Amino acid sequence: MTSNILKRAILLPWTPRVQILRFGKTKVNIQRPHPPHPSKHLMLEVTRPMFPKPPPSITEICTKSSDNIHNKEEIDNPYERILARELMESVESSEFVCIFQDLFMNGEERYNEFAILKRKGIHLQKFGKQVATRAFKGTKYEAILPLMIYHNSIAFAEKSSAVKTLVSLKKKIRHHVLIAGIVEDRLMTVSQLEKYAALPDLTTARAQFVSVLNSAGSTLVSQLNTHQQNFVSNLESRMEQLKSG
Repeated sequence: MTSNILKRAILLPWTPRVQILRFGKTKVNIQRPHPPHPSKHLMLEVTRPMFPKPPPSITEICTKSSDNIHNKEEIDNPYERILARELMESVESSEFVCIFQDLFMNGEERYNEFAILKRKGIHLQKFGKQVATRAFKGTKYEAILPLMIYHNSIAFAEKSSAVKTLVSLKKKIRHHVLIAGIVEDRLMTVSQLEKYAALPDLTTARAQFVSVLNSAGSTLVSQLNTHQQNFVSNLESRMEQLKSG
């Protein structure tokens, strides 16, 4: 009896019961784990392996040749064709078209500047380079394609008098930089647009032209009459001299 008890207590294997417990939070944050100890973090950063990047191939170093660009197949996108047709119709129906370079801005700033131009009768729209290329390539407006590089907007106005309005609003639309404009089918730079805006309106210019013509005519008449009057006065003085003599 005693030997059996000793045999079971000493010779038989003893399997303890183990229960794993965690102290602290009950859930581990996998997405944002707790940062390691500073010493451990330093050791991990120092011992992190650094593998050299493979050298780029010749085709990656060289820029794309013009042959590859011209031979690239263009995907016929029906939506781009619709946008290109709308862009061309807007340009042809507007007397003043201006091109902007867009700076970084949020949605609220974009809406505020859009509203400022909208109140003055200037409609601001954004088109991509592919749409502009599809619309202007092979037309008289093809000269503006080098300006349509990236992040561009186009504004339309029915009257050319909007040039003066736009030049006065340049400080209020700080996130849209004016780079060129088309006034009555003529491409102009920013300096040319400013000179055009400084010109008076058509009615004032006509009045000034008429006044110049009137002044020229009156000057000519006065000059012609001056010679005749001088000649008559000289004759009268000579007649008086003869009578007195």
